[in-house]
Amino acid sequence: LEGILPYNSVADSIGLLTEKYFWEMPIKLDLLEEAVLVGRVLQGKSWSHISYNIEKSPRETEEILRNAVNKLMKAFI
Repeated sequence: LEGILPYNSVADSIGLLTEKYFWEMPIKLDLLEEAVLVGRVLQGKSWSHISYNIEKSPRETEEILRNAVNKLMKAFI
């Protein structure tokens, strides 16, 4: 969550959190956060591809993912 590890190192864990979110939805993420989760985590799209689609920079897109994962971790843990 602090950007220490690259996404690929934690992708499996984030994938499990994402799947759990879409099955149980204990909280509601905003549409942009859901779009980034679906694009990066479930569809495996590149940061640049997702950034282009949501009209944000790759850095902003990564920050959106970090915020979404932070919310999910608080909800589930």
